[in-house]
Amino acid sequence: MKKVLADKPELQEFFKVEYSNEDRLRYGMGIREDLINDWSKTNDFSKAVWEVYKGNESPDSLESYFGDDIGYTGHEGKYSNREDNILMLDDKYVWLDIDYEGYKENVAGLGDDDWYFDMALEYYHDAPYEEIDSEELHYLVCTLDEENLLKTNELLELMGEEPKRDCHEWDEGEWDEFLDTHFRKEWENASNNMLYELGHGLGYMRSKNMKEVVRDESLFPFKYKGG
Repeated sequence: MKKVLADKPELQEFFKVEYSNEDRLRYGMGIREDLINDWSKTNDFSKAVWEVYKGNESPDSLESYFGDDIGYTGHEGKYSNREDNILMLDDKYVWLDIDYEGYKENVAGLGDDDWYFDMALEYYHDAPYEEIDSEELHYLVCTLDEENLLKTNELLELMGEEPKRDCHEWDEGEWDEFLDTHFRKEWENASNNMLYELGHGLGYMRSKNMKEVVRDESLFPFKYKGG
C-alpha cells in the first residue's frame, strides 16, 4: 500500500499511512526539508554538504573529507585509477562505484541474508540454476501431457502390467522406479536432462522474483557492472 500511495498525500492522510525516512527514499518521495536542515548541523562534513545542497559551494569542496579510501572524480569528471570505491558528483546526483561485497555489507546492510541478492544479480553464475534432488522425479508423473501418459501406458502393457487410468493411480516413486527398472541407461540419461532443465527453470523464476524484491526493497537505485 505504501508504494501505491507514495504520490497521493490526501489518501495517505485518509488511510493514516505513515512513512519512515527509509520509506521516503525507497518510494522516491524525498526527505522533508526541515529534517535535512537539522542533519546539516551534525558535523563539519554535513555542514559542507549543506552548502553544496544550497548551491553555495561546488561539489569539489567536499574532496578533502573523503580520505585515501575513496577515489574522487569530482564535479568535472577527473580520472581515477582505482577500480572501485570511486565517488562521482554532479549538480543533482551522487554516484558511488563500490566493490560488490562492500556494497552488500555497508550500503545494503544485508548481513547473512545476502544469498538472495546474489541470486537476483546472478553474481556467481552465468545463468541462474537451482540444484534439484533426484527424489523430485518421484512426483513428476502428473506433469506429463496426455500423449506421454498414453505412451507410458503402452509400455506398461508391453511389460504385462495393468495400465493406469490417470496419473494419480501411480504410487509415489512408482513411475520413476518402473522406468529405472526396465530402461535403466535410457532413463538415467533422460532423468538427468530433466533435472538439469528443471534446475535452470526454477533458478530463472527465483532469480526473476528476487530481482523484483531487491528492486522494491532497495533504498537507492543501483546497477551491477557485471550484469
